[in-house]
Amino acid sequence: MKYQIEFFEYAPKNPNSILTVIVTYRQNLHYNMIERINYRKKYDLQVSNKINFMIVDDGSSLSDADRTKKICKLNNFDFLYIDSREDYFSPGRARNIGAQYAKTKYIVHEDIDLCPYDGYYNSILSEIESNDLCNNDDDFISIPVVYLTDISSHEYLNNPIQKRKEFIRRLLLGENDWYIFFMPASSVIIINRYYYLTIGGYNEEFSGWGLEDLEYAFRITRLSKKFHTPANYKKLIGGTFSRQFDYCGWRSQFRLHGELCNRKNIILFHIYHPIDTVWRNRKRHINNKNLFLQCIEQFENEGHYLPVLPDIHQGRSLIFGKGCFIYSRNILPYWGNIYIHGYEYFDHVDILEYIKINNINRVVFTNPYANKKRTKIYNIIKNSNINFFVVERGALRDSMFIDPTGFCSESSMYNQKYWDYEISENKKQLVYEYIKEEKNCDVSLEKQSFRIGKRHLMDRLNIPEGKKILFVPLQSRSDTVTTIFAGDIGNYDNFIKLVNDVARNITSEWVILVKKHPLSDADEHIENVIFVNDINIKDLIDISDYILLMNSGVGVLSLLWNKPVLYASKVFYAHDKLNIKVNTYSDVISILEQGFTPDRDISLRFIAYLIDRFYSFGKMTTYEKQYNNNSRLTITQNIDYYNINKSKIYNL
Repeated sequence: MKYQIEFFEYAPKNPNSILTVIVTYRQNLHYNMIERINYRKKYDLQVSNKINFMIVDDGSSLSDADRTKKICKLNNFDFLYIDSREDYFSPGRARNIGAQYAKTKYIVHEDIDLCPYDGYYNSILSEIESNDLCNNDDDFISIPVVYLTDISSHEYLNNPIQKRKEFIRRLLLGENDWYIFFMPASSVIIINRYYYLTIGGYNEEFSGWGLEDLEYAFRITRLSKKFHTPANYKKLIGGTFSRQFDYCGWRSQFRLHGELCNRKNIILFHIYHPIDTVWRNRKRHINNKNLFLQCIEQFENEGHYLPVLPDIHQGRSLIFGKGCFIYSRNILPYWGNIYIHGYEYFDHVDILEYIKINNINRVVFTNPYANKKRTKIYNIIKNSNINFFVVERGALRDSMFIDPTGFCSESSMYNQKYWDYEISENKKQLVYEYIKEEKNCDVSLEKQSFRIGKRHLMDRLNIPEGKKILFVPLQSRSDTVTTIFAGDIGNYDNFIKLVNDVARNITSEWVILVKKHPLSDADEHIENVIFVNDINIKDLIDISDYILLMNSGVGVLSLLWNKPVLYASKVFYAHDKLNIKVNTYSDVISILEQGFTPDRDISLRFIAYLIDRFYSFGKMTTYEKQYNNNSRLTITQNIDYYNINKSKIYNL
């Protein structure tokens, strides 16, 4: 069910904001919740301007909502009202909608009854940094909570600085007459907002009192790699949580995420309030327990099962089907609200009119040249100056590009202005580490045989020492870059003729090695060369002196070895200090005679740009499919993105 939502932004706009504190509630009759909104600034006087507050009212009366709005405006808190008055209050719904409207990198959900102390929120910022959450998106921090009695609540509110110290001391001594219970890890969880959206946030099927927070905690605990998985991890061990000392059941693992704060005395206090007997409906609570058990079994069997939450700030996107490059859990929030149609839908619907009526902000393609129908729509979008992205495989292992300007060599994202500048020594070292890892890894973009090493390969091919090697990696005749972006060479047959001409005219000091594309079944007729179809591409680059290609991604891979590349067609990695364009066999022979060495510093800049600022990376599950008599296609079934280049999505 869709609810009417009103959002009022009262917080000053600060681009350096890091954390949004999302406070969810619904006012009812058993005590005055609304006045407790003031706790956030009344009891923490040092709140950093890097922290935003958002109060989410899930279905209070309009008069109560108006009271809350006034308090939010006075405190510079954002206010979000969900008109769900005809339904039960749903903490999960309120928290999910709040997370969608937040704009900071991290979020934390708070109960309205929680009261901080002076300096509390700044300590949370310190914990984000010390726990290195910026490099561990699936990690989180949980804050311990002490539930105070009525008397100790008044004591705390009258003197929070002194009473905090006293209560923590008494907690450590085991004195329990001043609190109702202690939660060593709670639903006050600091987490990466984008990650929260990708896992679907809270399960909104829980109705009424309890367990939606435990189900959420179970999933994020299981996904976090921070602590060892305990025995019987699926069991919700009974008894008092704070007195469970055996490392058994998932909550003992969850507790460790709170223990890090507990040992630093970072604890929140829950202010007493009368129990709402209507809310604490026993029958609904039993139903929630059964739902909890079903959910954890579903998660264990299927993994993520909740729909991804869209980032509402990203507007609306039109995509064509549920291909995994675009329709992947890890990237879906970036597209905002999604409209899905096949290309054939627009055979009878004007796509420009559709985009206008539905207020579409962008259109997202995979290979826009895969067929004529797709290309036609792509050209309409481009020529109409409508925002679009092309999402496809990049030239490096696990890489994808999310390009707002075009496909491969037609893209402007490879322009020198984006990457050809000095990089720091530290950045160079990171690039060198990437190069070393890739050069020593058997896996490449396409399926390859195992590597055997340079010395073994030279012996196997009977290439005597002193011979120079020209390596020619062929492409698939059906590849888009072969058919669409052939450039001056005209077509693939002309490139094969070029290779034949080089082979007939090259001197005897050279050996030419030719490798068919792994997806090609065509036998190309080239004389005076050695075919090395069963050799790993990285071994072949390693032993080569020069590489001649049409416009293959091998030209990028070769940069890792700093090998000179001669290209005959349109390539996105063209640069006169990295590679050379050739048109005829005499061009090739002349360059081989004169010699050419790529500029290593320039190649490092380009690689740094690809891996750090342009490419996204993910593990792909693929299979091969026959395309025609001469070639096969690699079909990607699933992508688990592990590094998404967010800047290209948000800023361009």
